[in-house]
Amino acid sequence: MRRLATACVLSFALAGLGCATTPVRALDDPAVERPGPGVPPEHAVYVGAWSGKWDGQWDVVLIVWRITEQGRVSVRYRWKEHGDSAIGDPWSRLELEGRFEGGRLLLFSPRTPMRALMVMEIDGRDGSRAEVVGNFRVRRTADLRRTGSIH
Repeated sequence: MRRLATACVLSFALAGLGCATTPVRALDDPAVERPGPGVPPEHAVYVGAWSGKWDGQWDVVLIVWRITEQGRVSVRYRWKEHGDSAIGDPWSRLELEGRFEGGRLLLFSPRTPMRALMVMEIDGRDGSRAEVVGNFRVRRTADLRRTGSIH
């Protein structure tokens, strides 16, 4: 019991020093759905939670929570607002839709369906890493690590 209490105190202290990892799941995030048997394995590998930092600085989370047999992809995109001065929840959210093209996942905002907001590509070695490129006012990149999966 004493070790558990020490571990809890240590983890809270580290969190206060900024050493905590990026929170991957939020309470309102959608549940990840297992892809159906008609979803190709090279697409199904995208399902799960991914986290990283835009340009090595700003926290980003992508939760690929649904891929249908018809090729429709549903993604929750979360990013942390710049700085720690935000009042309330510092994380912003946006629902994205996606489709596969040439081995990559193109992600679109429903508000601008003709322009890919992001392009995500899985690292071919073991599927535990991915790269995402954001087409914002300024081009951003993030190396993502798989942080949650149903596989």
